[in-house]
Amino acid sequence: MTSNDVIIQRWLEQDLSDDENISNDECSDVEADVGIEHVIEESGESDSECEETTEVVSNAIAPIEIESSSTLPSEQTSSSEDEGPLSELRSRSRKKNYFGKNRFRWSSARPSLRSRMHQHNIVQEREGIKPAYRSEINASSSPLDIWQHFFTDSMLEKIVHHTNVKIREIRPNYQVSTCVQDLDIVELRAFIGFLFYTAIFKENHEHYTSRYSTDGTGREIYRCIMSKNRFEVLLKTLRFDDSASRPVRRESDASAPIIELFNSFIDQCQAVFAIGSCACIDEMLLAFRGKDSDGLNLPREYQTLKKPTQAVMRLIPPIERSNRNINFDNWYTSIELIDSLKKKQLTGVGTLRKNQKEIPPEFLAARHRNVDSTVFGFTKDIIMSSYVPKKNKAVITVSSMHHMPVVDETTKKPEIILFYNQTKIGVDLLDQRCSNYSTGRRTRRWPLAVFCRMLDISASNCYVVRLSTQPHGQKTETRFLFMKNLAKGLTIPHMDRRANNLKLQRDIRMAIRRILDSNKETTPSAVPTSSSAEERLAVRKNCST
Repeated sequence: MTSNDVIIQRWLEQDLSDDENISNDECSDVEADVGIEHVIEESGESDSECEETTEVVSNAIAPIEIESSSTLPSEQTSSSEDEGPLSELRSRSRKKNYFGKNRFRWSSARPSLRSRMHQHNIVQEREGIKPAYRSEINASSSPLDIWQHFFTDSMLEKIVHHTNVKIREIRPNYQVSTCVQDLDIVELRAFIGFLFYTAIFKENHEHYTSRYSTDGTGREIYRCIMSKNRFEVLLKTLRFDDSASRPVRRESDASAPIIELFNSFIDQCQAVFAIGSCACIDEMLLAFRGKDSDGLNLPREYQTLKKPTQAVMRLIPPIERSNRNINFDNWYTSIELIDSLKKKQLTGVGTLRKNQKEIPPEFLAARHRNVDSTVFGFTKDIIMSSYVPKKNKAVITVSSMHHMPVVDETTKKPEIILFYNQTKIGVDLLDQRCSNYSTGRRTRRWPLAVFCRMLDISASNCYVVRLSTQPHGQKTETRFLFMKNLAKGLTIPHMDRRANNLKLQRDIRMAIRRILDSNKETTPSAVPTSSSAEERLAVRKNCST
């Protein structure tokens, strides 16, 4: 045995004695016997796995702070007689463990991959209109045809029924019963079209009386759809549930006044369209009173979870076991949520708040960390990255979808952050669309506020469906024009009926006729002819006396 062999053997014996207290090489969740602030080195993977890790790191230009394999000085590796002991040393490549405040353990070396793509990244369902509706919704479908699949006739008939109950209740309070007649589905659609007109003209927050002004400041279309008094009555009496049974239902569900209609609308949205491989969960602010609703109707096993986790678990049943990925911001993201999604065959990607107990101190912002550097931590199913965009700042992300420490060569950012930035805007984009063209009104009735937001979402969903029917997703019409055609389709049948009402003022009837004549979708039979009774009564004659 040469002198080099003696040195190597002593070094190995010392190395083994230092590591004999470490019981497990795998990435576990919690290490109970190790101090929180310590970083423990332990023996790593095989030589082939070490080379694979080195190759991944070398392909990324941005620095990745992963401990390299331990080697001896160069003078000990010069002799060809020492190949056996040195190869044994290389096979014992070392990796580092990071521990969070709750002793949650992360490894600096990724687990070995047995396949090129994990099973949980394969989505079978195709994005777009579902097969049951492809024959009914196509490129020739009008905006009204698409909208009727989200607000079906059965849903509107329930609103008509409950609203008529309220109208009959207040009818004795009116001396003139013209504006308190029963509502039908044609007039209800016209009322909804009225609200869509206020959205596209951005007049939803104006008082409704200003729209009926005849001094040139009002809009003619509103007077043609319905009278001011009738609109006021419908706005006050619009109801969405049975008021007699509401107190009993409210004991178990605070959203009882509109929950039946809301659930029906959600079911239709899920039945018509299939989302892509990535979903996004975020909050949408709608001001009304209510609290602690996240845990409603959840199984008992979820009652002990955090409130943000409960909110996510309420939303995921329609896409359970579909291998989809869900994005969320730092208010929702937690290791608890990632583990809960895994049980439902879903993955998650999100940013972590700095106060999460699973984050090791090495992943937090520090002055000694270089700009554009990234630290990776791994467990068996989760990867955590900490990227430094600027001095003394760190962006921490966690993902159960990604498994490789990949960094983009151009932006120097981890692949997880780039993926999150591309797919996190789903709810924000919907919120922006609803704000641009909103039917919401100033009201103290929170069920009416929710109903108006449902109308906003239905218009946005209809436009998405319309784009999906166009070849290669081409944008053939703007969203303003689409919503205008939708409002027109909802109001024309009722205006056509009003045009034949001889009790209306003559200028309103003539205005309705101009609107009907200018609409290409109106049939000629719907427009009164010059031989009608009204035209014969309009002929003036002189009195013989």
